[in-house]
Parts: sequence; structure tokens; C-alpha cells
Amino acid sequence: MASVPPEEATASAPLLARVRATFVAPRRLFSTFSDRPPWVDALGLATFVAAVAAAAEPAEYYLGQMENPVDRRGVPVEITSSPQQIVLWGRVMAMLSAIAGHPMLALAGGGVLLLLFGVLARGGGSFRQYLAVASHALLILSAGMLVTNVVRLALDAPTLLPNVGVLLGLPASGLAGATLQGVNLFTLWMFGVMGAGAAAIGGRVTTLSATALLWAAYLLLNVIRALVFGA
Repeated sequence: MASVPPEEATASAPLLARVRATFVAPRRLFSTFSDRPPWVDALGLATFVAAVAAAAEPAEYYLGQMENPVDRRGVPVEITSSPQQIVLWGRVMAMLSAIAGHPMLALAGGGVLLLLFGVLARGGGSFRQYLAVASHALLILSAGMLVTNVVRLALDAPTLLPNVGVLLGLPASGLAGATLQGVNLFTLWMFGVMGAGAAAIGGRVTTLSATALLWAAYLLLNVIRALVFGA
């Protein structure tokens, strides 16, 4: 993994330096977090990038979601809107979801990290420190959305999803396939960054063990999703 000069990988460094450190040296960055580390600017950038990525989704991505639509009871629904309206509405809703959802993800992520590694593991760290970790880690997820759009364009595959199931060539049927189709590669990377933060701040776990725990929880949630919504 590439190294980052000590003067760059610090909590007091400019946002762009912290962004770079998040991708290439997250534990070094998070080990510099004091009681009041910055997080608003990182979360704001992650949210902005996610909204831009949502607006740049191929039109076919939103149109594909309208194929064979059904209501909550499984009854087929007739679509009367034009393709242009469907795409516009889909992009607007996706952007609003990113703008509202990313702050919620950061707060939830900070709370989960505090519970797991600050309380249950009896480690150190405050909620603000873990919130800063989660806010910076979300940059991985947002960048992944942009990269996915580029790959879709390059491969002419507008509905391609960056998940383990696609990487392994598994169908969406069956428990294994349905589970791994929900495991996003960039989410795994994001949890790896969070694991580095938990190790740096909590001090009671290693990056590997913290990441393994987060990955296991993520996989379990996808198994439950596959069982509930059909494998």
C-alpha cells in the first residue's frame, strides 16, 4: 500500500490530503484523530459525489427498473409515464436519496463502530471520532458509484452492478447467488477502511479482526435479505 507523508496524513490536513489518505493510508490518518476530528467536509464531499454519480446514471439503468413493475402485493402495474419522465424522476429521486441518505449512513456507521469497538470491545474513542471515520469511509462508496458509471459506459452495460456475484459470474437465483449479488465490492472496501479506523481509535482490535467482523455482519445481512426476499 502506498505511503503518505506524515504531514499529509493528519486530521488537521486539508480535505484533499485527507481524501487521499483515506484511500491509501486510512489507519495512519485515523490514528491522528483527536477528540474533535473534522468530519463535516468529508461527509459533504462524499454526499456531493454520490449525488453527481446518481445524476450521471445511464438512462437504461432507470428504465430497467421499470420492467415488469408490480405493487406491494405483487400485482402488475401499468406504466403510463414516458421514458423521459421515468429517467428524470429516477435521477431526481436517486439524487435526493444520496443527499438524505449519506448523512444518515455516517451517523449510523459512527454509532455502530462506537457500539462494537468502543463499548462491547471496551476500546477507546468517542462518537465524534467514529463519526469522522465513517464520514471519510463513505468517500470510498461515493467514488465507487462514479467508477461504476465509467465501467458501465466502457462495457456498454448500463445495469452492471459492482458486486461479488457478478465478479464470480453467479446467477441471482439460489441462496449463494442471491446473497453475493448483494455484496458490493466498494462497500467491502469501505468496511475495510472502517476497520482501520476502529483499530486506530479503539485500540483493542487489529485492522484485520475489525474488518473481518464488519464483513461478517454485512454478509449476514445479505443472507437474511436473500432469505426474506427470495433466493
